[in-house]
Amino acid sequence: MNTFAQLWGVRTPEEAKAKIEEQCADVAAKMDGAEPRNLEEQALMLVGRDIYERLIKEYTEKQWGRDCKELPAFIIRRLPLLFVFDNNYFNDPYQGIPIGVYNVATN
Repeated sequence: MNTFAQLWGVRTPEEAKAKIEEQCADVAAKMDGAEPRNLEEQALMLVGRDIYERLIKEYTEKQWGRDCKELPAFIIRRLPLLFVFDNNYFNDPYQGIPIGVYNVATN
C-alpha cells in the first residue's frame, strides 16, 4: 500500500484495487479475450501499466537478461499483491535477524 499511495495518492486498499482494475481493464480490452502470450502481457493484465513499467519491466529484464516479451507468461503469475501498509513480504514472525542473537558455534 505504501507503493500504491506514493504512486497514485490512494489511501485505501479499495482505491488501489480500483486503480489496478482500471488499468488491467484497458489491457484486457485491447487483448480482446486472448490469453497472454508472454510475461509483459501477463503482467499488464495482473497489475496494469504503471506497476509494470515502474517496478517490474527493467528489474525482470535485468534478472533474466531478456526482453519481457521473450519470457513466458507463467513466470509473473506468482507475483503477490499485498494491500496492507506492512512492508514485510510475508507474515512470518522470523524475517531476517532473529529476535535474540545468532548462536555462534566455536570449535
